[in-house]
Amino acid sequence: MDSWYQWWLGLSVAAVLNAALWLLWGRYVVRRAARVAEERSVTRRKLFWLVGFFAAGCLCRSAYSMLDAPQLLAADAWIARVVAARLLGTVADLAFAGQWSLLLRRADAARASRALVPLIGVVELFSWLVVRSIAA
Repeated sequence: MDSWYQWWLGLSVAAVLNAALWLLWGRYVVRRAARVAEERSVTRRKLFWLVGFFAAGCLCRSAYSMLDAPQLLAADAWIARVVAARLLGTVADLAFAGQWSLLLRRADAARASRALVPLIGVVELFSWLVVRSIAA
């Protein structure tokens, strides 16, 4: 079996497993919502959706992975193009930063919590500048 195919297959299996675990966690969050404090329940629901966006971005980028510079595509689909991949990456990265921001807030690290998402937003802007240079 080709090593490229093995790599792609491994990424895809991990992404599908991630999505399945997310759905199981969602059932747990819903069941536990009535038994925990409202503030904790709200935080868990927010985390659930942020993790979902992150997992969906990872799933799409795994299933339709590509190497940006030589533009080698595992699957020739619109979602695998540089801009679409970067858009998925941006959403996933911001969702991941949002998760950390919520957790930092719960840990009484308010300053770090407020700084994290804007900082990652700046990093994402630089990523888009690179995409612009690749696509040009």
